[in-house]
Amino acid sequence: MLKKILFFLFVTLYISQESQSQYIDLKVADSLFKAERYDEAIKIFENQVNMHNKNIPLPGILKLAMMYDRKGNSPKTLYYLTVLYNQRPEQVTLNKITEIAVKNNLSGYEEEDLSFIFFLFRKYSIYFFSFLFVIALYSFYVLVIKKQKGLFVRTRHKWTIVLYLVALLALLNLPDTYKVAIVNKKLAFLRAAPSSAAPVIQKILEGNKLSIVGQEDQWLHIWWNNKLFYVKQKDVWIVN
Repeated sequence: MLKKILFFLFVTLYISQESQSQYIDLKVADSLFKAERYDEAIKIFENQVNMHNKNIPLPGILKLAMMYDRKGNSPKTLYYLTVLYNQRPEQVTLNKITEIAVKNNLSGYEEEDLSFIFFLFRKYSIYFFSFLFVIALYSFYVLVIKKQKGLFVRTRHKWTIVLYLVALLALLNLPDTYKVAIVNKKLAFLRAAPSSAAPVIQKILEGNKLSIVGQEDQWLHIWWNNKLFYVKQKDVWIVN
């Protein structure tokens, strides 16, 4: 029992120290940002991103995007703006992403129907799921009442509710299955198969955005210009 208590105290103290260290580092990075010492600030912010798997305050992500924008690095700017948009979908962020992409003649950032649907889905997901969940509860309640009263319930009605709940669960996980990536090399090769020996079908410039549909080891299965290709994972930044 004593060992468990000591272990709990050790873990709590370690997490507290980690949080305090992160807070101090971010304060230093903020000061460097205000002083326009961007290279130093970027180093600290990105170190925090790598250490905490992007779990740093959104203002830090925004500042990284701003600093790279001021340094003229459009691929990194677009990457961090996309990370920001992925965590907090706002139209102003999407507008900035589109503006930079158009200015640099980059593809994959168009406000097509799919992007717009995901924008609405992320922004209003809490209301969307609440509405659908209420419908599911009401339908289940009606079935229970009918069962208690000895009324006949069609099998297809039962299956309809089951399929509805399965579909609702699938929708709940949909935002996590939709991922994109930003090309981080001056020139990346899109191949027909997940192998370096596979023929190069197309070459793509740094900064373009790809939609990820799957992964095989070090290869990402991506959707580009209405076609499926493979690209090496190290050649892109994946937006989680």
